[in-house]
Amino acid sequence: FFFQDCYPVHLAARPLEGHRSRARAVSMPLSRASSAGKRERARAYNKALPLTIRCLTWNVGNAKPVAAELAHALPDGLDEDIIVVGTQENSYKAGKGGRKRAVAQEKRAVAQESPEPTEKAGSAYSAYEPAPTPGSPHSSVGDTEEREEESAAAVGGGGKGHAEWEEMLARRLGRGYVPVRHVRLWEMRLSVYVKASQRANVTKVHVASAATGGPGGMLGNKGGLVVRLRLGATSLAFVSCHLAAHSHMLSRRNHNCSELLRETASALGPRHLTAAAQFDHVFWLGDLNYRTDLNAAAAAAGEEAPFPTDEEHHGQVLRLVEQGDWGALLGADQLAASRAAGEAFVGFEEGPIAFAPTFKVERSSELVYQQKRIPSYCDRVLWKSAAGLRGAVSQTSLAALPRVSTSDHKPVVATFSLTPSEALRGTMQEVRSGGSRGSRGSSRKSSLFGNVSSSLAAGSVSFTGSRAFASLDVVRPTVRIRGLSASELVDMDYTGGCDPYCVVSANPYELLYSAAHEHVLRKGEAAASTVKHGQDCTWPDDEVPLLRLRGVRTAALPHTTLLLAVLDKDNVILGKDDPVGVVQVALRPVGWSQDSDLPPSFEVEFDEPLVQGMASTDLKSGRPLGRLRGTLSIATTAEAIEEALAEARADGAGEKARTVKLGASAFERRWRCC
Repeated sequence: FFFQDCYPVHLAARPLEGHRSRARAVSMPLSRASSAGKRERARAYNKALPLTIRCLTWNVGNAKPVAAELAHALPDGLDEDIIVVGTQENSYKAGKGGRKRAVAQEKRAVAQESPEPTEKAGSAYSAYEPAPTPGSPHSSVGDTEEREEESAAAVGGGGKGHAEWEEMLARRLGRGYVPVRHVRLWEMRLSVYVKASQRANVTKVHVASAATGGPGGMLGNKGGLVVRLRLGATSLAFVSCHLAAHSHMLSRRNHNCSELLRETASALGPRHLTAAAQFDHVFWLGDLNYRTDLNAAAAAAGEEAPFPTDEEHHGQVLRLVEQGDWGALLGADQLAASRAAGEAFVGFEEGPIAFAPTFKVERSSELVYQQKRIPSYCDRVLWKSAAGLRGAVSQTSLAALPRVSTSDHKPVVATFSLTPSEALRGTMQEVRSGGSRGSRGSSRKSSLFGNVSSSLAAGSVSFTGSRAFASLDVVRPTVRIRGLSASELVDMDYTGGCDPYCVVSANPYELLYSAAHEHVLRKGEAAASTVKHGQDCTWPDDEVPLLRLRGVRTAALPHTTLLLAVLDKDNVILGKDDPVGVVQVALRPVGWSQDSDLPPSFEVEFDEPLVQGMASTDLKSGRPLGRLRGTLSIATTAEAIEEALAEARADGAGEKARTVKLGASAFERRWRCC
């Protein structure tokens, strides 16, 4: 059993070679704003207000978009804090006669615009659709040098079409928004913008991409792009992807998701924690290519396939679209089936869909489906929150945009309202044993971590500096893990079985991070005996670390998350330890509510399926990855902490636990236990 007590926060850029190793991290300043300007904007940041996010996903169909039609998705007067635009098949050339066609499309689009678009009662697209407002084009964001810097941060190739698309977005959004990053891989694009007033509050920006297309997943025609950032103290990840096409490629699509997360993990954080596990919130959008399959839905219900031919199948789906029976269509949705089977998007949420399928349509402003493909909900937006922050995100709208005419996909737009993490658990300040900075002012009262004296022995608090805030209720809670065991672990070795060990980390990562290594426990032997499938694996309490959290406000504790990762130790020379899965546990008692106080001590029992990436099932064997169970004993007051420490010492808890020390260059070398 290992304890991760250090987490590197600065990632260095690395050169890219080939398409398989597409993941990299880029850490560059978001802007060249002066320090005074940054301070002014930072003061304008109000953590009491919800953050708002707009996500647009669109398969462009390798045809030049009409700028006027982009106003359907990005109308005038946008007020969201973050704009995320993920596109697929976004590569186009004018070609012979292409310029004339583009001009004609532009004229038709402008002619069809109206300030107040009407909506037919009972129409296929009855959900709210943002309306474009005619007007003069917006000016570009930033100067040429800034845009060149953003292009240098992109993953993948460049090209005239890329710059043209990014310029189109910049003109549409205007000077009220600035780009965080543009990421590219072949025909995929991911652009993240923030309000200009928020730019100084954006930190820890990193990007990655992974190719999953072609033989062996070597080609970038399929795959995904990731941008991670912090806005204030809220850590966010945005994933845009293009998964394998065709109805019979369901298994390949599920594998694409796992490959994408696995290949980008080391560029975003520890290799055993993917983008789906280590951030406060992750938003996933793209052409996921999951299809409508009425025959598969019937087979799952134990019935015979009702539509033996593609023509009959297509005709029935069209009838359901005309009837507006979205429930019947979504009941035959491959994505819903994969989620239910634990094969993809485990733990993710999706808002209610109340519009017609977005694929495959004629390239017109009408909703006309092509005969050669079954109408399907290919274009999706989902999200996932850390266990301690579930419920912090609410979707405010979800709509398809049928009047966009240039592609065989209709774009999908989702908007969200998000409670900032610092409004729930405070800001992320480093613990300092001396100095008075950070201990003054009203912002200090809402910090997650107090200025805690290094002489703490049993959770008592000593503030240094000119002002002390006893009302902060800052403590160093203890978390003791009892009765930890894994069951039904999937076979990880070629000869069968698994050699499991555990790593403990947290969200936020500072909760267990200590530059002084205060949490280093005496090294001992790890539990590495081979466990065969069907056998239980139990860790003795003396091999499980006794955790001391950094100084934390008691009221913030329920919004934090403990991450328990199970890995398979690879005994082959130069081999890598393989992640088996992760379990997230919120540090709150059962039945806790926002209005209730935490008791001095409480226990949290957990018995959860292991989730690796976004699957709780091994996609090769079809078996569940396994389960992890145990009990967390948590003490939150000075008296309870003192009693818990005395009991732990008497029981020898954590005496044989080992630690993992990750330095700033950890992602440049193989992650290993030491």
